[in-house]
Amino acid sequence: MSIVPRFKFVYQYMNRSLQTFAEALSQFSDSLLPYKVYTAKITQIGTGNPTVTVLQNTLGQDLTWTRAESGRYTTGTNPILIDISKTTITCTPGSVGPNSGPIIQPAVAGAGLSSYFQINTYRIVNGALAADDMLRDSFLEIRVYN
Repeated sequence: MSIVPRFKFVYQYMNRSLQTFAEALSQFSDSLLPYKVYTAKITQIGTGNPTVTVLQNTLGQDLTWTRAESGRYTTGTNPILIDISKTTITCTPGSVGPNSGPIIQPAVAGAGLSSYFQINTYRIVNGALAADDMLRDSFLEIRVYN
C-alpha cells in the first residue's frame, strides 16, 4: 500500500471513533503482514493442560495445547503443516507461578512439513528442573513467515 492510499484511508476515518478506525484498518493489515500469526495468553496450573485464550490466529488451523509431562506442553497431538525454517515462537513468563525461576523454552519441532509447537518450563533450584506452574498469563506468539 503506497502513501497516497494510506493518506486517503486515514483522512476518510479521521472523524470517526478509534474503534471504527481499527475495524476498518484490520481488513488491510492481515493481508499486508509478511507472516501468519498465532498470539495467545497461556496459563498452566498443577498437572492440568494449559488454558489458552487466543488473541489472534491467522495460521488457518486451531491449536490444542496439552501437558505431555511435567514442564512440557505441546500441540504434538495436532500436527500442522508449516515450514519450520520460516517459523518463530516466543513465550514470555507473564506473572511467575509459585516456583522460583522461570526458564521458558518455546520450540518448533517435527519432521518435514508436519510440525508441532512445544513449550518447556523449568524452575531454578540447584540447576534447572522441569516444572509445572510456570505459565501464568504468559504471552505466546507464533509467526510463520511467507
